[in-house]
Amino acid sequence: RRRVVLGPPVSVGPFEYLRRHSVGAGGRKVAPIHQQSHGHVLSLDEPGSGTRLEDVRPLEHIAYSADGRWIAGTSKALGHVVVWDATSGKKTRTFEGLYGLLTFDPRSRYLVVGAPLEYLFLRTSDWETARRLPRSPRLSEPGPIAFDRRGEVMAVAQTDSCIWLVEVESGRRITELEAPDPRRLNGLALDLDAGFLAACTRSHRCHFWD
Repeated sequence: RRRVVLGPPVSVGPFEYLRRHSVGAGGRKVAPIHQQSHGHVLSLDEPGSGTRLEDVRPLEHIAYSADGRWIAGTSKALGHVVVWDATSGKKTRTFEGLYGLLTFDPRSRYLVVGAPLEYLFLRTSDWETARRLPRSPRLSEPGPIAFDRRGEVMAVAQTDSCIWLVEVESGRRITELEAPDPRRLNGLALDLDAGFLAACTRSHRCHFWD
């Protein structure tokens, strides 16, 4: 067993009204949403330093690539996905008519958007659509996403009770897992090294698979 020591906490900036955040750049930087109108790129090694992202309001979800190059954000009210250059804070891309939960894969090859009706894979090399993975047509909520640490396998919510494990590069379905009761899934976590998958729901329940 490994012993993990946490703390003491260190402030990375004098901010209030922070919402969701995403960690990137190899875990050394964090991008939080500030006042629902913009984001910041903050260094964990140099507290107090960082870059402000150009305003986009309202912001609800944010994702930061592992290589530290890109940040993506969106909201249901906004109705499109915005991509910023993480170094300059400038907007570089806008994908109209697209909304969902956002995640970059651990190798920074794709930005995956978990929309209500599909999972959309956008290549970060040219921002073209690499793949679409349809979801059940009965769903109205965005789709949660989780990658394993190596970025080879991902977990996606095909329905409110059915989770697929999928090969990231090919899109091939590896296996299908069914929850005992259908709930609105809003979060997934995958650790293949430890052999666990976790799913949480809007009804404040968590399911675990070994």
